[in-house]
Amino acid sequence: MDLFNQWVKLCQNKRLFETTPEKVFKNCRVCSKHFAEKDFIANRRLNRQAYPTKLLPEGKALALSRDCKFIETSSGIQHNVDELLVGILKQIRLREFREKKKSGLKRENHKLHGSKTSLSLNIAREILQKICMNDISKSKSCENLHVL
Repeated sequence: MDLFNQWVKLCQNKRLFETTPEKVFKNCRVCSKHFAEKDFIANRRLNRQAYPTKLLPEGKALALSRDCKFIETSSGIQHNVDELLVGILKQIRLREFREKKKSGLKRENHKLHGSKTSLSLNIAREILQKICMNDISKSKSCENLHVL
């Protein structure tokens, strides 16, 4: 029973919380990509004490809580390695672009500082920020590496 509870906790599948261990054992299958090689015995069957350790949802939850990006990779089988490298480069370029844009706005604001145009622009910006109540440049997804 303890091993079953550990499985349910690791998988974070809501259906499993509402099902008996016997029903899960008879009806549910788990993908082999969630297990290390040491967890398998003959004919690719799982060791009876094995529990999922790879590609679990906890990594994604941690990324969301820390407001950072998340991508599963495996250098051994070259899974998502290229996408990760391209994503990192894209993140660097997006941040550089955002910084250049901010510094350009500051210089522009400096030229207009104190003018009626500057006041109007600042008021309009504040109103739009209050209406939108969010930063459009940030992605809500921790998996999309092509946006900040």
